[in-house]
Amino acid sequence: MTSQPLPHHQLTAPAPTEPARPAALDQPAPTGPPAYRTDRCRSCNSPIWWARTPAGRSMPVDAVPSPTGTLQLHRTAHQLLADVVPAEQRPDAGPLYLSHFATCPSAWSWRSGGRRG
Repeated sequence: MTSQPLPHHQLTAPAPTEPARPAALDQPAPTGPPAYRTDRCRSCNSPIWWARTPAGRSMPVDAVPSPTGTLQLHRTAHQLLADVVPAEQRPDAGPLYLSHFATCPSAWSWRSGGRRG
């Protein structure tokens, strides 16, 4: 069963009325699915979402669709998934997003396991 891409306005959920989301993305919230809140990049303060790659790694994604985007986002009950869309399929893929590593002016400082000074 594959999840269908969601329109941009459905990727963010209203403010949760249930307990706060657990820190680990792979754990369900105590009562129902987690809300995907928008975070802010600690370097440039841009709005981002955290998504899982097919390899299971966390990746910051710009929270605004981009005309040059390469990622399609899918929401499951417990996480936001990011899949790279092949170039020939992008015109028909719906809203696409960019990895925040591609747009953040300080991305280099966050690569390879943590912030470098």
